[in-house]
Amino acid sequence: MRVLHHIFDNAVVEKLTTKIILPEMIRKVRLTTPYSMDRRPDEVRATYLDTTGRTVIVLQKENLVPEHIQSFTLFYEFEFSQMIREPLLATASFFALFTVVIIYVRFNFTIVADPAREARERILGKVSGLFETFYFSKYIFFT
Repeated sequence: MRVLHHIFDNAVVEKLTTKIILPEMIRKVRLTTPYSMDRRPDEVRATYLDTTGRTVIVLQKENLVPEHIQSFTLFYEFEFSQMIREPLLATASFFALFTVVIIYVRFNFTIVADPAREARERILGKVSGLFETFYFSKYIFFT
């Protein structure tokens, strides 16, 4: 990448600030620029699903001319296991949420019993018992 891109012919930039946003959880960052630049303190930028935030390298330079349009080199180490961490966190979070919802829907959290509901359940139990008796007796007598 370039520190300064070609925008206008013979343009002079009085003050340039370049911010480079790196992936999360990187190690051993090494930056090589074609000319001296002031490196400001690194910043941290939080984006979606980030746990620690992404490192932002801030570079500043004054009085740039078209001859300063050159590329810089950036090296860093990144573990492959960190690539799978965010999808696993999202999957585990959704699994936990759905499990809690399933448990919440299944349990009866009422303190006082509802007499109408209990009566319906008793009647439903007796009706199902009658049907079972009818089908069982029909099976015995008509076979």
